[in-house]
Amino acid sequence: MFLSRADRSVARGRLAMVIAALTAALAATPALAASRTVRSGVATPVLAYGTFNNDNCLQGPLPILRLAGAPRHGTVQLGRGDQPNTSPRCPGTKVRSVIVVYRSTPGYRGSDTVVLDVETELFIDGRGSRGDRVTIDLDVK
Repeated sequence: MFLSRADRSVARGRLAMVIAALTAALAATPALAASRTVRSGVATPVLAYGTFNNDNCLQGPLPILRLAGAPRHGTVQLGRGDQPNTSPRCPGTKVRSVIVVYRSTPGYRGSDTVVLDVETELFIDGRGSRGDRVTIDLDVK
């Protein structure tokens, strides 16, 4: 297919708009970090991720977690469970959560890293969902 000079110019302009939109979307994704100390070879919960409304204590939908960077010296499993709600407005309640469990290779000692992409259905700033990239730095003892 051959494009005229004018059509190529329009196509380049549209491509630039798409690239700019993708760059803005990636830049808008917050990066979060956590550090945990774990024992070698022991399955250890390193992150629990859930949603709730702090005003009325109602549960939100469970977030979707995807492994974006696997640990080099261990494994990760995702499970579900209830975690204590830390909000002073909701004493004694639990939050349904996706729980991330890390287990190092037995005998390994040193550092490891897990990277997760998290999508939650929240309504913040007029958007219906929020994406976070979470990096968990692990100190394996």
